[in-house]
Amino acid sequence: MRLTIKVKLAAAFAALVAMSAVGIGLLLMDLSNLNSRLDGIVQNEAKRIELTQTIVAEQLRVQRNVREYLLSDDAAVREQIKAALTRGREAHGRYVEEYRALATAEGRADADSYLGAYATLSGISGRAMELSDAGQQQDAYRLVAGEGQQIWHQMEAILDSMLQRNLSMMGVSVAAARGEYESARLLALTLLAVATLLGTGIATWILVSIGRGLNRANVLARAVADGDLTQTAEARGNDEITDLLGALNRMAEKLRSVVTEVNGAARNVSSGAEQMAATSEELSQGATEQASSTEEASASMEQMASNIEKNAENANETEKTARKAAVDARESGAAVRQAVEAMQTIAEKIMVVQEIARQTDLLALNAAVEAARAGEHGRGFAVVASEVRKLAERSQSAAGEISSLSASTVKSAEMAGEMLASLVPDIERTSQLVTEISRSNQEQATGASQVNMAIQQLDKVAQENTSASEELSATAEELASQAEQLQSAIGYFRVTDAKAPARAPAPARKAPAKKSKPMGFDFDLGKEGDELDAQFMRDWKKESAA
Repeated sequence: MRLTIKVKLAAAFAALVAMSAVGIGLLLMDLSNLNSRLDGIVQNEAKRIELTQTIVAEQLRVQRNVREYLLSDDAAVREQIKAALTRGREAHGRYVEEYRALATAEGRADADSYLGAYATLSGISGRAMELSDAGQQQDAYRLVAGEGQQIWHQMEAILDSMLQRNLSMMGVSVAAARGEYESARLLALTLLAVATLLGTGIATWILVSIGRGLNRANVLARAVADGDLTQTAEARGNDEITDLLGALNRMAEKLRSVVTEVNGAARNVSSGAEQMAATSEELSQGATEQASSTEEASASMEQMASNIEKNAENANETEKTARKAAVDARESGAAVRQAVEAMQTIAEKIMVVQEIARQTDLLALNAAVEAARAGEHGRGFAVVASEVRKLAERSQSAAGEISSLSASTVKSAEMAGEMLASLVPDIERTSQLVTEISRSNQEQATGASQVNMAIQQLDKVAQENTSASEELSATAEELASQAEQLQSAIGYFRVTDAKAPARAPAPARKAPAKKSKPMGFDFDLGKEGDELDAQFMRDWKKESAA
């Protein structure tokens, strides 16, 4: 069976608890008996003494009331005294009965003797009060002072005997209680001494077994603290201290292995940190050059974006002009159509005028014929008719010319209307093309702005990379310094019995050869096969949308 510290402590505490339980049980029994005896003293002896004193007090009060009755001449006062005597005698009787219930056989005999004397004294007091009521004060005084006083002395002797007997019984009970207390005290002291001896022995045994193991553990821990990892502790026993010593031995062995590995790793870290510092310096230089190139590209893109925006504005103005020209062409076509309709109306009116001129010519011809028939009388009318006919012919000729001109004008107006009608779709198409050009310019402006933002973001990233590479270089140098300090700290430990060799110096910092970097910024918007640029734009648009 493995006696662990827990088992040892549990067994020790169990033994102490068992002994304590036995001792406490015995003490509780003695205390219970002592408590019962004390209850008996309080409830019997002390109560009887108290009742005896109360009976004496009540009897004295009754005798005082009788004397006050004899001395008083006032009938009302005497009635009050009688009532007080009645109450006092009733209370006196209750106290005596309560005493008889608690008293022993001898006590009850004394109580009966007292009651007999009390009855005799009550009779004497009653006769004295009757004599006083009859006006025989002197006889009443003599009766009370004579027979009454004798009976009162007998009662005092009985009460004194009762009190002394109760005091004697109380003394016996108190002595018995004191004996039980001394017995319980002796038992408690004995159990305490035994428990102390047993606990001291068990504690000494446990402390010695723990102290020896802890001392060996302390020696090993001090050796490890002093940097000596070659020491081991002897593990004897089958408890937690043995487990602790075994764990410390394994810890020392593991520390030897860890210190050896850490020492080699620290040297490797120091060399790697130096190489990383050189690489970070190259990264910093490249990031600086890239930041400069991105700034130049950003300026070019800003200029390009400005030109695209200017072209977009010109296209917008051209679009507005084309739209206005299309509207004006439609309005001109409508005006030409209205002019053609007006010319057609004029031609119709001219035809009417021409017809009127022809009819006027016919009428003038008829008038000339009629004037010729009239002879000399119609000569003047014939002259007028001749002039009217000339006017009609001239009007007809003018109407014909106007009709020809109107027809020519109508034909020209129709041709102008057809030309305007055919010109409107071309103007509208031109407006649509200009709109598409404007939209394309706007898209190009948006794309150029996005590319400019991307280049600015790239410039920011390049600057951040420059800062990060500088921080990385500083961190690498700090890491190399920390690695050297770690090697120095690890050199404190001795992992072999022989003297530890001196720590190897850190390898010389070897900077890798710098690679040639292309200068400038490769920015070819027309190169469709550049997958890197396309992928960059797709990723940037996704980030912008997010």
